[in-house]
Amino acid sequence: MPALPARLALLLPVAALAFAGCKKDEASKAPASATEAADDEPNYAAMIEEDEVTQEATALAEGPLAERAATDAAGRGYVGDMLASELSPGQEVDQEFSLDPARCYTLIAVGDDGVDELHSAITTIAPVRGGETTIVEDTSSGPVTVIGGGESCYRPEGDGSKRVRFVLRVTAGAGLVVGQLYASDVASDAGSE
Repeated sequence: MPALPARLALLLPVAALAFAGCKKDEASKAPASATEAADDEPNYAAMIEEDEVTQEATALAEGPLAERAATDAAGRGYVGDMLASELSPGQEVDQEFSLDPARCYTLIAVGDDGVDELHSAITTIAPVRGGETTIVEDTSSGPVTVIGGGESCYRPEGDGSKRVRFVLRVTAGAGLVVGQLYASDVASDAGSE
């Protein structure tokens, strides 16, 4: 048994050196906050804050879109996320949602200074592009499009909800477009008229 303590005596300095080598230095510490990235990782939060397109989309959403919504979608809540995209003539962006006959809908979209003509529509969803049917569309001209604004909110016909999409399409000019779908229950909307 006396040989066992001698072996331990030899192993202790080796183990101490091994553990000393595992000590983390200051450079390997985790970032102090979620917006502070480690040296070798991209800082996505800072990129978003500095992104010009994000800043312009925010300005459009908080400016012209919010102003139109105060009039055309008063009392209605958001349906889905706000949509933002840079579009050239003929390009479109869309978002799927459930169209419910018990709800009343308003779609508002605005384009930046480069967009001359913006169109919007609510369409069915087809397995192949081009096979969809337009349910309702905006007929105005200019960089602002509204479907179902004010007291003329769009009320779908039929029984039960169905999956559809709203489409924003630039037909003249090019630039950033932001759009938001709003809805309220038919009963609550009828009470406000």
